[in-house]
Amino acid sequence: MTDTGSFMFKERNEHTFALARELVLAGRILFSAARNIYFAHSTAKMRLLGAALTNLHREGRWRGFG
Repeated sequence: MTDTGSFMFKERNEHTFALARELVLAGRILFSAARNIYFAHSTAKMRLLGAALTNLHREGRWRGFG
């Protein structure tokens, strides 16, 4: 999930989705993995992220995932 940007990066292809399909067919629960990757954060980690984002400065225009 993280390597494909949750399937948003343009480098994904038919092979990417075929592998995801195999995981589903093998009984892997993908929503559980996604929840643990993206939403299971300790309070300390969230505070650290908040502090980092408070000091974030961007330069230029963000171009997205193309």
